[in-house]
Amino acid sequence: ISEGYAVINFEDYSFWEQVKIMSMASVLISPHGSNLVNMLFMKENSTIIEINKEDTQNATLCYWSMAEALDFEYYYIPAMTLDDNFVADDQLIESIKSIIQTLQ
Repeated sequence: ISEGYAVINFEDYSFWEQVKIMSMASVLISPHGSNLVNMLFMKENSTIIEINKEDTQNATLCYWSMAEALDFEYYYIPAMTLDDNFVADDQLIESIKSIIQTLQ
């Protein structure tokens, strides 16, 4: 997506490696799911970008609540789903890029 960002599969890392990775991160971009709990280990003034359901009326906003409690900047990007998987279409990618540009 942009220089300075990396794809991390947390299941490939031990708990302490995950803590170290997240303590160095200032932006977390993730589909809705337990990976977002790792925001607990991020430094102050971090940014969370959550990819979640298009149907915002039925979306779970627990990670928004967590980001709010940590005083992090939070963005919600609605995404289409196909068989319960998020579709990384051009609109989703452009939404992420747009947010990243505002952070620079």
